[in-house]
Amino acid sequence: MKRSIKLALIPTAIAAALTANTAFAGSEACFEVYSVAIDAPVTAHSTKYNAATCVVEANRVGATAADLEPTVSTSIAYELTGDLDVDLQDIDGGTNELQLVYIPTTDIPSGTVIEIELVGDNVTWKGNANQLHLVQDDGANYELVASSDGSFDGTSKVTFLTKAGVTIGAGTRLAFTTDNVVDGQASPANSANIVSPQINIANTSCPTTGSISLRATSAKTDGGNGFNIQGGVSSAQEIADISQQFVMLDSVTGGTTYTSASASLVVEQVEAEDSAGEPRTAFVDDGQNPSGDFVVDGGNAVVYPFRMVDRAPSLDQAVTIGAADKVSLKFIASADPGASVMINLYDSWAANGQDTNLIPTTAVDLNGAAAGNSIMPTIAGAAESAILLDGDAVFANGAEADYYTDVGVTVNDNAWYATLENTMVGTPAADGIMNFNYTVAVKYDLEFDAANLLDHCEATEQVFDIGVNGAVLKVPYTYETSGNFIRITNEHSEDALITMDIFDESGNEKTAVSIGSVGEHASVVHLASNLIATAKAEGYMGTGKRHTMTFTVTAPKNSVHGVSVQKIPGGVDRVLPVLDTNDWQQ
Repeated sequence: MKRSIKLALIPTAIAAALTANTAFAGSEACFEVYSVAIDAPVTAHSTKYNAATCVVEANRVGATAADLEPTVSTSIAYELTGDLDVDLQDIDGGTNELQLVYIPTTDIPSGTVIEIELVGDNVTWKGNANQLHLVQDDGANYELVASSDGSFDGTSKVTFLTKAGVTIGAGTRLAFTTDNVVDGQASPANSANIVSPQINIANTSCPTTGSISLRATSAKTDGGNGFNIQGGVSSAQEIADISQQFVMLDSVTGGTTYTSASASLVVEQVEAEDSAGEPRTAFVDDGQNPSGDFVVDGGNAVVYPFRMVDRAPSLDQAVTIGAADKVSLKFIASADPGASVMINLYDSWAANGQDTNLIPTTAVDLNGAAAGNSIMPTIAGAAESAILLDGDAVFANGAEADYYTDVGVTVNDNAWYATLENTMVGTPAADGIMNFNYTVAVKYDLEFDAANLLDHCEATEQVFDIGVNGAVLKVPYTYETSGNFIRITNEHSEDALITMDIFDESGNEKTAVSIGSVGEHASVVHLASNLIATAKAEGYMGTGKRHTMTFTVTAPKNSVHGVSVQKIPGGVDRVLPVLDTNDWQQ
């Protein structure tokens, strides 16, 4: 009943065309989008598609009467799309074009207005001289059956008007062309005269992922005033995949999956006391999985492996990166790692047959100085300075060994290794003492020399988390008097060594002052006045009576306890706070 009423409202001739044969058989229009050699014929152009709905993408095998051609959209680097003209007639610099084929599944009578739009951010038609046509192949000749009506370049929508006296049969494959010379020419001999259109993409955001699609939004008879043909309206069909070309700080274990900032945070520890009895001069593995062992160079360094990936070989259109394009790195520590702790960067490792004790090759020069390559990380809150590295070197395809294996020819990938190193090993212990309980992050971005390319916006990733292999007791307030004492108890099954960090209210400080040991299942008592005197004997310049002390004990946290007491005249003692700040991870 409803169908009859609708038909009664439209001209008799049009109603007759719609009800004949396949009328209303289709429920949606389809698109075929795929690449072919430039000037190659449209696939199965003269073969009508006879289904009422579109074959879902996962089930497409090839263009036939019962099937559709699988989608192969063009791939474009997002970094290029600041103001990019894309010629679909040549998508990769002289080899392939992108065919756009519209397939209504219902007869389309003459005088029908079909609206097709580009779907995606900041995309418009451009460079088509406001001429676009739909061409069919009757098996012998090409015929233009619809042409654009009005201006459309500079907009995202094109309006087609089907030709007078022509009914487009359901399932007809209609190729897009900007050239009308093909009308009436023999097929497929003149397929070179079917010319795919051009579009423009003008993004402004930081590089990310996106896509451009085509969608037929309406197909109305009678010059756009009649019946809306359901079989002429489509879902969105992708024609261009837009994605980041450059992936930074990618996981070296990610295989062929590329994700910026997916490299694993390295969690390791400062050794509270090394085998030679030196306090806090070496790193030690935290013993946890899955972080793994990233302590290298005999305990002098911890390493953060990551991958820098250029996906150019897998893209139709990509940036050719050069030395003038710069990768910016800023290493920021949450607290002072110690005067001897520096950042180094290596682009390879010497082959030594193992992946947990890698020996670095020559470091990349980070400081521009004649001597040394290292830099100190910036302490959080201080002025930040960037290291600028040549883009072509950073993203060069590397032949990696040992820790990382190159993933193949679909990308240019280069393994890199940032290290946190104690650079004063072998000098007097006081010069090489490291702090602990801090993190190091890297702020990174990619800055292109060409103004029309989209720079990567700065992002931040945690790379190191450095604890301590021992228990830590912090006493925020001590007073230089024999009436203030600190008692440390060790319930561990082994003796433990104790070191002390101290600072006053004027900023004077001294680290890793050795104050002896505590036996297994025993306690030791230290007077605040004696501790301060010991520190001053080792060079502490503290003034005043009030000091803050931190004790590092080479025993598990849950076996070490402390109390600080200040005797008060009159027989009432004051118990001062002792903070427990670290986990034993061995």
